[in-house]
This record gives sequence, C-alpha cells and structure tokens, in this order.
Amino acid sequence: MRKGVIGLLSAFALMMVAVAPVLAQEGSSIKGRVTDPQGGVVVNASVRLTGPTATQTVRTASDGTFVFSSLAASEYVVQIDAPGFFPWRQSVAAGAPQLVVTMQIAGVNEDVTVSATIQSTLVKPDDTGSRLGLTPLDIPASVQILSGATVRERGDLSVSEATTRAVGVTTQWTVGNGGGGLSARGFTTVSSVKQLYDGVQMFIGANTVTFPFDPWTVDRIEVLGGPASVLYGNGAIGGAVNVIPRQPNTSSSETTGRLIYGTDNTWRAALDSSGPLNGRTAYRFDVSRNTSDGWFERGQSANTAVSGALRRQVSPTLAVSLTEDFGDQHPPNYYGIPLINGTLDESLRRVNYNVTDADTSFQDNWTQLKADWFPSSSVSVHSRVYFIAAERFWHRIGNYTFQSQTNQVLRERVMEVRHHEQQVGNHTELVVKQPIGSVANDFSACYEFDWVRFHLLNNNPATGSVLSPLTNPTPGLFVDFQKSPTLPVSLTHSKALSAFAEDRLSIAPKLALVGGLRADAQNIDRRDLQALTSASRTFTPVTGRGGVVYNVEPKLVVYGQYSAATDSIGDLLTQSPTQQILDLPHGRQVEGGVKQSLLEDRAEWSVAAYRIVKNKLTVPDPNNFTLLQQVGQQSSYGVEATVAFPIGAIARIEVNGTLLHAQFDDFSELVSGRPVSRVRNRPPNVPETAANAWFTWNVAFGWQVRAGLRYVGERFIDNANTWRMPGYSVVDAGIRRRLSDRLTADVRVYNAFDEVYALGFWNGNTASQQWLLGPPRRAELGLTTSF
Repeated sequence: MRKGVIGLLSAFALMMVAVAPVLAQEGSSIKGRVTDPQGGVVVNASVRLTGPTATQTVRTASDGTFVFSSLAASEYVVQIDAPGFFPWRQSVAAGAPQLVVTMQIAGVNEDVTVSATIQSTLVKPDDTGSRLGLTPLDIPASVQILSGATVRERGDLSVSEATTRAVGVTTQWTVGNGGGGLSARGFTTVSSVKQLYDGVQMFIGANTVTFPFDPWTVDRIEVLGGPASVLYGNGAIGGAVNVIPRQPNTSSSETTGRLIYGTDNTWRAALDSSGPLNGRTAYRFDVSRNTSDGWFERGQSANTAVSGALRRQVSPTLAVSLTEDFGDQHPPNYYGIPLINGTLDESLRRVNYNVTDADTSFQDNWTQLKADWFPSSSVSVHSRVYFIAAERFWHRIGNYTFQSQTNQVLRERVMEVRHHEQQVGNHTELVVKQPIGSVANDFSACYEFDWVRFHLLNNNPATGSVLSPLTNPTPGLFVDFQKSPTLPVSLTHSKALSAFAEDRLSIAPKLALVGGLRADAQNIDRRDLQALTSASRTFTPVTGRGGVVYNVEPKLVVYGQYSAATDSIGDLLTQSPTQQILDLPHGRQVEGGVKQSLLEDRAEWSVAAYRIVKNKLTVPDPNNFTLLQQVGQQSSYGVEATVAFPIGAIARIEVNGTLLHAQFDDFSELVSGRPVSRVRNRPPNVPETAANAWFTWNVAFGWQVRAGLRYVGERFIDNANTWRMPGYSVVDAGIRRRLSDRLTADVRVYNAFDEVYALGFWNGNTASQQWLLGPPRRAELGLTTSF
C-alpha cells in the first residue's frame, strides 16, 4: 500500500511540475513546413528529431508547420511520417533555414507492399499507450502496433484473431462472450483486458464484447501490456487493446476491392473507397460481407460491416469529422463437444449438438462527431461526442455431458438471452507541447463523461433437457425443450465521470519522466425487474502511472514504470446486489524493459519483464460460508520479447514470445458448502507460454511466400487445476502472385497440418469437460484490386 501511495504521489508531483509557469529560453531551432505533391498542407504528421543526446517528437500544425526549439548546435536527423505518404528523412543542422518538405504519396494498394521494407513500429506515434502522441520508444510500457495492412496481408479473419498475434495475448473465444474474450499477463476476460474502438470503450455488460470484428475496416491495432486504468478507467489490469479504423484520405483518391472463395462454401467480399471530395472535405467508405456454411454440422454464419467517415477542414486550425460504424453478425451456433470419459474423441469434431433453430445475432452501431483544433503548433484540443448501441440475442441449448452408462449425451440449459444497450458520451482533451525553460515537456489533460443503459432479458432459470445419441444426434427445435419464458431480468443505468492528466518531462538530455493520474466516479443503479428491488453504488477509484525512459542511444531505450489499476467483480453493469456492495479489486504492476529500432528503422526488438499483483479477490467467510469477504490475492510475473528484422531485401521475419507464472496467492472457493484453498494454483484459461512467428519471402518478381506459426501452451479449466487443456501449434501459409500493378491473387491455407485443438472451454459446463475446438484445415483463393 505504501509503495502504491508513493507511486501515485510521484505521478501527481510530475503533473504539478508540468503546469508550473515558466519562461522558455532561446536557442537554436529547426523549423519546417510539410506539404503534399499538390501543395496542400499535411496536418498532424509525426515529426521526429533525433540528435546526439536526445529524441523529440512533434506533430505538424494546421498550417503544416513544425518547430523544435532550444536546440544545441549540432547535426540532427529529421524524420516525417504521415498516413498515405512515404516516410521522409534528412540530416539537418540546428539553425538551418526553414525546411520545405514535399511528401510523396504511397502506393494506393496497401495490401501488396513489400514486407521486407516495413518500417519499425517503435518509431510510429501510438494513440493507446499515451495521450501525448508519443512513439513506443518514448513510452515506459510494452506497446505493440499491428498495422491493418499487415493484418489483411496475413489473412487474419477477425480482429480477435489478429490481436492474438501480439505478444502475450491469447483468445478466450466463445459465442457467449461475443468472441471478444482475451487473456494477457495472467489475467482474463473483458473485465481485465480492456477493449476499445477508436480510443472509446463501450461499457461492458454480461462480459460480452461484439464490436469491432472485421479486419477490413482497420487502420491498426494497438496493444498496451499491463495495467491501463490510468488511461482508460476500471477493468484493465491485464492490458488494453485499441482498434483504430481507417481514416479519410485527404490528399488522393483510392479504391480497393477484394473477392475471396474458400472451403465450406465460404465467400468474402469487401470494398474500400476514400479520397477528397473537394479542397476541404474528404470521405471514406468501407463495406465487407462474409458468409460460410461452416466446418461443422449446421455451422452457417454471416456478417456485414459498414464504416463511413466524412472529414471537413472547416478552417486552417479546425477539422471536424463524422463517422458511422455498423456491424451485423450471425456467428456459427457452436458450443463445442463433450469429452468422452475425459478424452477428446476426434471423430466427433464436426458434430453439432445444438438445436436446429439455434440463433445468435449481434448488431452494433457507433456514431461519432469529432473536432480537432490546433490553435498553435504547440497546443491542440480534441473532442468527440459519441452514441453507441448494441442489440444481442442468443437462442440455443448449450450444455452437453457424456453419459457413460447409456453412451448418450445429456443436452441441457435451454437458454434465450437478449441485451439492449445504449451509451452516450463525450471525451475532450487538451495537449500542450511547450518547453519548460530549456527542457522539453508534453502535457495532456482530459475529461470524459458517459451515460449507459443496459437492459437484460432471459429465461433463467433455464429448464429442459434431453438425451441424444453420441453420434448423429437428433437436434430438435428450441420449443421442444423450453419450459420457462423469456422475461425482463434487470435494467441498469450508469453515469461515469473521469478526469485524467499525463505528462512527459525531459529532465536530462537522455532521460525523461512519464506519469499520469486519473480519478473516476461511476454510479451504478441496477433494478431487479422480477424481485422489484433496486441497488445503487458509486465507485471512486484513483489510479496512476509513473515511469522513466533513458535513451542509451537515439533509438535504444531502457525504461521502468510503476502503475496502479482497478478491476471489477464480474462487470459493473450486471453485478448482482451482493457483488455491488463489495469494493473494486485493485492491482499494481512493476515493469522494466529495453526497446530498440535499428537498420534505418527496418528492424526492431524489445524485452519486457513485469510483476502484477491483484488484491481484494472474493473468498468465503470462514465463519459464514454463505458470505464473501475480500481478502484474496492473485499475481503473475513474466517476460515478453519481440523481434522483427529483414533478411536482405527480399524477406522478413517477425517473432514474439512470452513466459509467465500466474497463481492464486490467497484464494478459496466453496466446494460442497465448504471453502477449499486454491493457493498456488493457476487461474483458469491462462497459458504460461505463448509464441507467434511470421515469415515473408519475395521469392521472385511478383511472387511472395508467407508462413505463420501460432503456439499456445496448456491451460487449466478449473480453479482446482484438475482438468488440463493441452497446448497447440497452428501453422498458416500462403502464396501471393502480383498479376499487375493493381491486381494480386492470394492462396491461403489455414491450419495447414490439420491440428485438432481446443481454443477453450464452454464456461457454463466445466465439470463435464466441454471443449470448443478450433477449425480444421481450410483454404481460400482471393483477388485484390485497386483502381
């Protein structure tokens, strides 16, 4: 506790230093103006200055200008990056005349780039690990960026699948959680691994995340390892994932289309179009449609994603954007297969025990109005108002237990569930990049307000069951087994207000401090629509982060940080009254690491080591087993490493891996009415080893070969650690042929060696060992064109 207070006070002191009035000292400077080939200014481009003792990053103002002040007389390297343009790089002497930089437009078809020339992600500005527009090299945390072009090039079929190629992130996919469950650094579920879209979080009800899902609309996926509550509020002890959509191209028009056909009558079609409508207005429109008959019986699925955006440059200093994102999903109604006397029977791989008329559907709608104001080259204001709505529906029979006496399967728990959720909010932040004397300093302050309504309906207690043959089961219809009606269960209203500040202070030429402090106030008002009772609670957590970054060389840094975060028991919107009276569990992390970008930013590597402790787990009261008390604790420590480098000019390899140890330090659960200790046991669904590898080789002109490996270690499915789920390795591969400058053909093979493996288990039926299997080998042929 004492260390946590010291860490928070240190971060608060750093904030006070940042806003103290100071007088800037004069010195040499480097100034410039950035334009496109037509002479239009390039706004918000990242400009990175690398010198003999320090590195700084700024963004171009509304008139395309940038300035680095108070520089020592020396030679510096200036690098400019902007979406849609090739990077620009040049050596410049301090005090030189103003630079006039004309950026060259990159190729319009991002998905046919040469992988060996990919630029290091460590030198690109990151929006998730900091609110200051810093690069991962400047942030004292493990931050990864997966570009949308890379995701689509690899052929990842969902945002979740793409995210789990990041170091230390594994899936907890089920139909019940919307496919959004993740595990990171020893902590699991959407209540511990925060998920964002375009920097905005949808408050979670019933542990379910259903948007975004289609990689076609993605500009990049950013992953922040470890506690992120200081940036995003409650529920981010394991980390945060931010999916950022593609933005309008303000300089040139581009249109890309894709058509794919594959195994199991799978069709994928997509279109992306973007460009300027006139000198001030630009647009983007993305649409994709995917259908499949599925790899198991009655495994049909379909989804549609539509994304649109308009950006208007109202004045030289003000830009306004309106975005609309919509998703309609009908995922396969798959709840796995039961083990046979504790053993997986591979002959049952394609059997579906669900009812014939099983149905699952998710509809999500995100509307945002954004304003970006740049009153000067050192000050910017960003504000957005958003409306989010989700409708979710499950209609199934989902629990399957093998009966050895009769060689049959008991199917039970006939469930129908509906979610109706709406969220309205505003996020506004101020960013000031102004030296304190001769010391560079970046400061951000923001507030956020959200109002949420969550309405839950179901037929709990679910009744109805039937014995079916182990093979060739008679599916039946939902109405054949349903005995209880679907009724309103609860209605929750939540109001949340947050204030946050962050600062980066360069206290020495090679040394910078980065800290943040956040205060939240969230009121939860939940009404039980069946018992006609109400429960209300307001939570007021305070979280913080303080870190140090030391530049051993201009692009080699060593960092350390301390961070504090909070989690919830379940999720706040659907907590039971007995859970609502409990405090939020809180966690703290100590992390250190090394990062480097080298070979002219074509290669990178990083290593991070961490320890996280989460307190206030619920355990049974030894004096009254029906009550819970918050004295428990779980922890994890581990090492993560990433490396990416070119092999000559024709190939590239990317590898990452994690080793961790996670355990309950103080935890008991009720078994037959009595508490049983689970101390030193591993939490369920946490693999202690995981790795990814991806290799790309341009074997000849117009030909490219790709191969990827995904490895996940064994997991336990219960707190007692009596049931093990084996690890797995899955290999994907592909060949690309460039048919012309604007047309490419791809052949992709997924699970090339046809591994039979379990992605996870169905949470509602752990005792009977019901596993969710991954897809078998399948192939796809696709054409991508641009015009």
